[in-house]
Amino acid sequence: MSIPSTKDIIHSVLENRHPARAFQVYLQSAGEDTAYIALDGYLGDYPDGQRIRKTALALNLPDADLRNLAESPQEAKRRVSRLILLESTTGVTEDSLLQKGLSDKSAIIRTDAARFTGTGTDRTRLYNQLIRLIREDPDTRVRQSAGKRLAESFADLYAIDFDGLPPLSRMLILDALEGHTRIDEERAEALMLSKDKEAAFRAGRNLLRWGTLKRLFNKGGSSGDAVLKKAAALGVANYLEEIDISDSNREQAIDLAGQAGRDDLVRRFNKSDNTPETRDNMVPSTLREIEKTVLSLMDTDYEERNKRINELPIEDPGFRKAVEIAYPPPESDVSAGILFDMARLGHWSGWSGRLSEALSSEDPDIRCSAALALAEINPENAISELPPMLMDSTDRVRRAAASALASIPSGKGCPKLAEYLKDEPEGDRRGAVFSGIRDAGGAALARCILDNLEIISPLIAGEMLSEGIDVVGVELLADGFTDETVLTEIMRHAGYYCGESILDAWPKMDGKARKRFLSCMAASDWADSVLKMIEIDNRDTVSRISMLLKHLSKEELASLFETVLKRSAGRSRRRIRKLTKS
Repeated sequence: MSIPSTKDIIHSVLENRHPARAFQVYLQSAGEDTAYIALDGYLGDYPDGQRIRKTALALNLPDADLRNLAESPQEAKRRVSRLILLESTTGVTEDSLLQKGLSDKSAIIRTDAARFTGTGTDRTRLYNQLIRLIREDPDTRVRQSAGKRLAESFADLYAIDFDGLPPLSRMLILDALEGHTRIDEERAEALMLSKDKEAAFRAGRNLLRWGTLKRLFNKGGSSGDAVLKKAAALGVANYLEEIDISDSNREQAIDLAGQAGRDDLVRRFNKSDNTPETRDNMVPSTLREIEKTVLSLMDTDYEERNKRINELPIEDPGFRKAVEIAYPPPESDVSAGILFDMARLGHWSGWSGRLSEALSSEDPDIRCSAALALAEINPENAISELPPMLMDSTDRVRRAAASALASIPSGKGCPKLAEYLKDEPEGDRRGAVFSGIRDAGGAALARCILDNLEIISPLIAGEMLSEGIDVVGVELLADGFTDETVLTEIMRHAGYYCGESILDAWPKMDGKARKRFLSCMAASDWADSVLKMIEIDNRDTVSRISMLLKHLSKEELASLFETVLKRSAGRSRRRIRKLTKS
């Protein structure tokens, strides 16, 4: 039986007939920090009003309490409370709430504030804030949300002094605003002709994506020559793969392909026969389709993306070369995550230096994907380069760095994690690292605990196990623990889900391991946490516990629940008896 994920549990709680009561029980079982992190995960990066309202019903807090939480140092608490207040009819008009959100240290909170429709009492001030985010914010999602909001809500206010902005700011605005007009094309053309290489390259890529370069080439004449030549000099010439060659445009096509370093296209254009068959033979299909492929992967979730990438010829050197031609460094947009996933899954060892450079990117998403890929491609470099990222200001970067270190074979990255956890006092920052270790799987989680018991305390080890562990991890713990005193203390801090994981693995354990775990679970008062869980009155929860308890013999059940039965009375006692007899 699989262990339910935190996402599944919190969704069940929020869908309960009495969500406020169910959430309070979950809060007692999981702990406040974990509960709010779970709510934050449930809301996701772009929550709709319905999810926010369900969260508000579960919390059932007055405005005064929400306002206190909105100032919390913990990102999850701060974000959840702010979203509820912003969704309310009064919150969106409050300048302090809105403006603090737009300048919050958390990128996801800044994104939330930019997305919501309320403008506060000073509409001009919000407009200026959005312009600042587009120009200066290092996070791609914030810039895109601010750009979209600007286009939707402030078209009537002022025109941006685009030409008066520095090249980097102009580039960010073009990347952030959704869609494009002829004015946007003219701005990108002018930006591409600037001396700022990165801004020029990104502008050229926008013109390629919009189809502007292909249109200028097909139009002919001298009006677009400067733009096409500069794009070719920047290596942006993929549109040439799709054009129809004739005697009138062959010379220009050969010249542009040569400037772009596309010898494959030069050879093809020099051929008199330009039929589709010859074209397919001369140009690998992956080269023509690579940008289309990357774009198609941008809106997929992590698991689906990995599946689709694995269906690509990522181990083919030609495919890798096509990616490098289409996307030269530096990586500075949302495509970087997809490229690094390809590098990780294809084990592109030649990308080690490129990944190391990306660890210092201003974009948190790029830092995340680079960390995960580097651990796969060059574990030794990752062990030395990733530990500083555990102190990153962004939760998801700390989580990715922890996951990457924990996933390094033979547990070589775990001592770095243990050293960090030993010295990190903040629950919120530590929580992101715990989540990252869990992401690496049960074996990595067990290895981190077993190999570092002299460094980390039972409290920290218990927190690491507080959301459960898979069967493989339980089996490793069963083989690795001999001191029942330490294991009991860890389980006392770990709580309900750790014990549920152990019972899920019960049929695969030998008698010695069962006896040890049963003794520790009884001594840690794990049965008390079962009583709290069934008080949620959720049929799925009760059914799941019943199925797990069927693995135990009558003697084992009696040993496990003896103490809690003596302390319980009335309805609670009847529920425990019914549960153990079912």
